[in-house]
Amino acid sequence: MEAPVDYVEGIGGFLLDVVGVWRFELHSVFNEKVIVDACVVAGCTDEFLLGVDFMRAKGVTMDFEKNEVRYRGGERAVVIPFRTRDGSGEVRVAAVRMAGKVQLAERTVTPV
Repeated sequence: MEAPVDYVEGIGGFLLDVVGVWRFELHSVFNEKVIVDACVVAGCTDEFLLGVDFMRAKGVTMDFEKNEVRYRGGERAVVIPFRTRDGSGEVRVAAVRMAGKVQLAERTVTPV
């Protein structure tokens, strides 16, 4: 699968190379499968970021105390834990964060 963009904007405005797409299959507690196509960013191999567009479209609630992403899918509640497993069976923890872009007014931040 080809990446939809060549670069993403990092903190501070610098560009990060998108090197591919990873199809991530999440399984809910009801054994329902949710598929997310994620861009793989050069140098970011141990974190996973769910986009605001995905979370808004699904009405996602993130529970950091239970380490769960929850939303309603039809008549069922879908619960996705933050823990994932790779192909070798090793347990890995995926960092989940919500990020947004805000336009700041001039002189909002004053260098000291």
